[in-house]
Amino acid sequence: MIEFYDMTNEADEALIGLMCSAALAACKLEGIPDVDVDVRMTDNFDIRSINRQARGLDKATDVLSFPTIAYQRGTARDSQRALLREAGPETGNPFVGDIIISLDKARSQAEKHGHSEARELLCLFIHGFLHLLGYDHVRAKDRAAMRDMEESVLSTMRPVKGYSSQPTVIASGAKQSRAANHAEYKKCPGLLRRKLLAKTEFDSFNQTREQKL
Repeated sequence: MIEFYDMTNEADEALIGLMCSAALAACKLEGIPDVDVDVRMTDNFDIRSINRQARGLDKATDVLSFPTIAYQRGTARDSQRALLREAGPETGNPFVGDIIISLDKARSQAEKHGHSEARELLCLFIHGFLHLLGYDHVRAKDRAAMRDMEESVLSTMRPVKGYSSQPTVIASGAKQSRAANHAEYKKCPGLLRRKLLAKTEFDSFNQTREQKL
């Protein structure tokens, strides 16, 4: 299940449906059960603030992923027990983390690459989602595997209509990330433990933005 938090008020159900289809296709290809993920669509100002606090990089980026699982080896298919430990009480699905996407970056990159905004947002979602499943692109070998998986997800997706078998929650406004309060998440060394998505912090972001405007 995807819980979608639209901070831009510009997302539509068709886009979220595409993301649901992509997530289901990725899980099927990976050979794992359906998973839960939180997605936040925001702007450059917001994602820059998060990027600065989370990674020490004071710049906007297109997508950020904050996984709940520290994969010891391989990807999610190699860590089925770790996935099961993340099963949530509401859906019974493993919660794998948060994805944050900048709509501003998606628009500029879509124009640069000559394709639609929706396609760019979908590609960013798939990229972020695969990070939550343990894929990475630091080494050339891993980068090639991630790219192959991205292409496979895009090529095997079914039409959006009638395909999303899981409910989608659409919301707007600031929120507390499920990952930020996840007990197992806090225990994992090397994972993000900051309350980056807490309501008070987003209120602060919005207040600063209003002052600059």
